[in-house]
Amino acid sequence: MKMMTLCIKCYSSFNIEIDNEFFEGKQITCPHGHNYYYFPESPKYPFLFQLSIRAFRNGYYSEAFQALYSGFESFKEEYVGIHYYSQSKNIDKVTALMKRINRSEKIDGAFTLSYAEDFGELPKKMPNNLIEKRNKIIHSGDFPTKEIITKMGNWIFSFVLTVHEKFNKNRVENFDTSSLVYTSEKTTKKIADKGFNINNIDKDFNVNYVRQSLAITAISPNIILNDTIDNPYEYFVSDPLYSSAFDQVYTNQEFA
Repeated sequence: MKMMTLCIKCYSSFNIEIDNEFFEGKQITCPHGHNYYYFPESPKYPFLFQLSIRAFRNGYYSEAFQALYSGFESFKEEYVGIHYYSQSKNIDKVTALMKRINRSEKIDGAFTLSYAEDFGELPKKMPNNLIEKRNKIIHSGDFPTKEIITKMGNWIFSFVLTVHEKFNKNRVENFDTSSLVYTSEKTTKKIADKGFNINNIDKDFNVNYVRQSLAITAISPNIILNDTIDNPYEYFVSDPLYSSAFDQVYTNQEFA
């Protein structure tokens, strides 16, 4: 999966490969040989959700399921980070904590605890029939069907939207603001860890590195959907507006 960007030095357009390194701060080179670091100020889960939508639209159901469920776990992980940063205001402590939450069961446990602390209740559980299908796909190698991915996607997207709405009703800051603050602090730490002087913007910013907030079209903090949409995954899969807008900036040769 690739994203189009403009060089900060010569303004030529080129594509960046979106991979794990991308989210940690990636050294990139434009067609004219200018080198610098690119730091996205966006969480990972909207990218994974959008990748699932694109794979689904092109009939790659195994890839659609993998990206969908990875996005779900990434969302829960992001929520944990937002929760504990809002309490501690210490990005170093939160980063150390997040490094220890590196397996599905740990992510789920940390999310459940964070959710319970925020709202005084446990999060909604995925229906047993979807859990059984998920386990067969992940552990037994079953191939996901279009129907199963649609049901799973609708449930996961509805869950994420419900958490957004609940957060906005019960917290002083809305989810969008809290996510932006946490993501910004994470990015600042990553920039400093690469050795850049974050206190002297004129020295390095837009010279040796760039940081950029990205608007992703799938479920993300900056997306608001009508409350009457009961099947949000199907909505994104079938709505050409969101997919075409995304495709103008992001490319994936395999799913094109």
